[in-house]
Amino acid sequence: MTSTRTMNQVHIICSSLECGGTERTVANICRHLDAHDQIKPSVATLYSTDDFFQLPPRVARYRLDIGKSEENSTLRIGSFFSRLKILRNHLQRHRRDFFLVFGDHNALLVLIAGAGLNLRIAVAERQNPYSAALPWYWRMVRLFAYHLVDSLVVQTQAIATQWAAPRWPWTKIVVIPNAVEVPPPLTFESRRPNMVFVGRLNKLKGLYDLIKVLSNLNSISPKITCLVIGDGPEKANLQSMIEGLGLTNSVELLGSLTNPWEVANPGDIFVFPSYTEGFPNSLLEAMAHGLVPVSYDCPYGPKEIISNGVNGFLIPVGDHQSFLNRITTLISDEDLRLRLASAAHKRAKDFSIETLFRMWANLDTQTTD
Repeated sequence: MTSTRTMNQVHIICSSLECGGTERTVANICRHLDAHDQIKPSVATLYSTDDFFQLPPRVARYRLDIGKSEENSTLRIGSFFSRLKILRNHLQRHRRDFFLVFGDHNALLVLIAGAGLNLRIAVAERQNPYSAALPWYWRMVRLFAYHLVDSLVVQTQAIATQWAAPRWPWTKIVVIPNAVEVPPPLTFESRRPNMVFVGRLNKLKGLYDLIKVLSNLNSISPKITCLVIGDGPEKANLQSMIEGLGLTNSVELLGSLTNPWEVANPGDIFVFPSYTEGFPNSLLEAMAHGLVPVSYDCPYGPKEIISNGVNGFLIPVGDHQSFLNRITTLISDEDLRLRLASAAHKRAKDFSIETLFRMWANLDTQTTD
């Protein structure tokens, strides 16, 4: 006998609702699930931080505040079990819900705290699993624990086939890329483009590479401005580098913006020198808004979004000269730039929220004997 089971109450667990790609995805999922007649979403955040993204009023919000997600805190046995107790009590109260947990460390805490409760759990891995490696002891726990989940959601086919499937061959693995809100038809005007970067200001985003490229570009096209949108631990160092290279009139650090695309225009150039990704939200959003991407071909994501020379450019990681060449080509060849911008906008429609939301909504639909 077969029966179909569909989630009615989906309980999302994530670290926070700070400014970030995962948090944006959670907010988007909640907004669309909230409009679904048969699904009632709720969100629990594990750590005490201020919200950047707002949830719909009808979405129940829980702040568990289980303590800092830091390795040295986790290793303190008393603190660790205290956190598990808070989490287990919450899971027991919502044990009839379908749990969608974002992040590997969060998922392992949920799986340990929920042991024996017969919970339905899907885990959404959001980062490059190789570059965002867990400590060895957590990797050992994960190797066992992910055999127990209902579904393991990854963002690219490459991660699914190269990383997930060999480790958990009997776990249901689902590929759901990040989704994007695609604006209505855009107007591409003849104008001098700006360059735009959107992302967290950390070393892995390749911003030091970008500034080196811009220092060479400044001597070729001094009137081109690069808008850097985002915050992070490298902000002060980046500002010092910009000042030291005399680029204060060419590079602006704008901080985090609620809607970064308000300062960009269709036909601008999106520069993305990231060394590693899980699946880059900002790259996809830039293409949706008609920006031409020039991106490092890093693992993972860009290659599954950009067709090189068709809707943007892929550059070997660390190749500053090729990065500079592509930017100068786009600046000088307006017809090419606007053609690629239009193609980028069209490509982003394949990742529209309306298209991918159905995959999230049907995640717990399964047939059992």
